[in-house]
Amino acid sequence: ADIVTIQELLGHSEIELTMRYSRLSNLKTQHDYYRVMERLETQNDDTLAAEVPPIRN
Repeated sequence: ADIVTIQELLGHSEIELTMRYSRLSNLKTQHDYYRVMERLETQNDDTLAAEVPPIRN
């Protein structure tokens, strides 16, 4: 999303504050992604398949 739109939605008066939160959020998302991927790589494929519910259309 456009950073100005996010600024307006959050009610920030300064774009710098919105940008700061955006950077922190991106770093946390990246950290969480790599942590989960590492965990998934260590699991057995059979175990992983059993934990994932089937996709229903």
